[in-house]
Amino acid sequence: MFYNSTPELFENLVEKQRKTDISVSCMMYTGRCLKEHLAAIKAVIRTKGDYTKLTDTEKPFFMYHVQSPLPATSRTFRKKVYNSYKKLIYDTNGKINQYDYVIMQERAPDVTRFINGRETPYYTAVYRDIMKALKANKKTMGIVLALPAKWYRNLDTTQTMQIQLDAEAKMAVKLIKSGTVCKAKAAFAGAAWVNYMRKYGTSGAEKYEKSLKNYEHENDLYLTDLIHPTQIGSFLHANVLYALVYREAANRPKLVYRGAAKVGTPNFFNYRPGRRLNQDKPLKSDLILKRCRKIAVMTQINGIRLK
Repeated sequence: MFYNSTPELFENLVEKQRKTDISVSCMMYTGRCLKEHLAAIKAVIRTKGDYTKLTDTEKPFFMYHVQSPLPATSRTFRKKVYNSYKKLIYDTNGKINQYDYVIMQERAPDVTRFINGRETPYYTAVYRDIMKALKANKKTMGIVLALPAKWYRNLDTTQTMQIQLDAEAKMAVKLIKSGTVCKAKAAFAGAAWVNYMRKYGTSGAEKYEKSLKNYEHENDLYLTDLIHPTQIGSFLHANVLYALVYREAANRPKLVYRGAAKVGTPNFFNYRPGRRLNQDKPLKSDLILKRCRKIAVMTQINGIRLK
């Protein structure tokens, strides 16, 4: 979701397709897992939005994460980070925001799944605990984004790992439903990626979609790091989310990829946006756009997923 600013793309899909305004608030500090987000949320609520009441134990929850790990002594509290969480949690009257949807995405699987060199399942209860911490009501739906598995350079191995990730997403949904008053669903973005590759191959889009020339990409969906999405991968993510929320394809009017996050806008609190795109070359191939919408409906609405 961080790369290519998928939340902004989803917002654009909704506004253009349904001719309505929506507000999307994001918290996408790089390298931060859901347990770290949960700790920060709890600290903001405990201090009631007053950072001067933070304990020394809580202050490290509000530091900048950078791509290269820093020694613990150099990780210092940042008021800006605290206030970005505060803005996400509280409205202008000091009451906790009630969102229609809370979309939660864990860190990249190859990072999160291995602890001290040992493969470890996701902490699936964290999704439930975030909903509880935000005091979400019965009108709020928690969406567990089932990320695409790392690309293992062959589809069979990637699919095997994806099935495990999807099972954990289903467990997280079950825990939200049983532990809160909220509704919950899983967005099967990773399964949609596998279905796309099964149906259309891994590297067929470049001859149709010139915007891929802007990327160092492994195939249609994966960048060369084998984890993060190309523009096509992000567009497929957004269409899966749209299909989950509205139970239809986002196919009216013709929609194209708009580009990366607008730095400095109220919706985006991240200090570093995802990889920038060439705004002059958004996704334009009708064929690719139709493929993404078709796969999103097939996967998320029709339930054709992995076995």
